Amino acid sequence: MNITVLYVGSSLLAPLKQAEREINREHELGLRVAAYNFGASLTEDEWREVEGDLSAADLVQNYCRAAIIKARGNNV
Repeated sequence: MNITVLYVGSSLLAPLKQAEREINREHELGLRVAAYNFGASLTEDEWREVEGDLSAADLVQNYCRAAIIKARGNNV
């Protein structure tokens, strides 16, 4: 299962990756969490990576839509 998380801030990545490891260890689900911090600018290559993960995601979680739209220049 692929999960993509879009967030703004710095405190979310570590808990997400820890949960990913624990779930995979206990349940062997092959869970993959791709997390992107939209608090900083992304290069075109990074945007392509985000778009690829979004298209492959089984679940997408958006933690701050207004900030993401602003970071992308209203092209979300």
